[in-house]
Amino acid sequence: MISIISYSLYLIITFYITIVVGWKFYKLGLVYLKNLIKDTLVSESTNRILLMGYYLVNLGYAALKLNGWKPINNYSEMISVLSVQIGVILLILCMLHYCNMGIIYLLRKKQLKNHKNKHYGNNI
Repeated sequence: MISIISYSLYLIITFYITIVVGWKFYKLGLVYLKNLIKDTLVSESTNRILLMGYYLVNLGYAALKLNGWKPINNYSEMISVLSVQIGVILLILCMLHYCNMGIIYLLRKKQLKNHKNKHYGNNI
């Protein structure tokens, strides 16, 4: 019975965190994409695709992770397992965020360099 409670809590917490964080990234990240991609329609579509990919990766990983759990026998084990598993999900969210921000930074840097070379020549 404790295992069922643990699975339920894990899925509820993980799904909530994934959805809330993903929605925040979606809303706030559009500014960066519009700055990088000047076409509004393309930047909005790209943002939606990133959101769907984000949801699929995180929710899929969370669901697959349940398969490897051993039976939980008491509440202290439940707290221990939940904290580790939710911590892993949070670290994955963090890594995905920083990877995306790094890619956006590099693309923007390349875009600025190309823009500078185009207007001032290749003598830089």
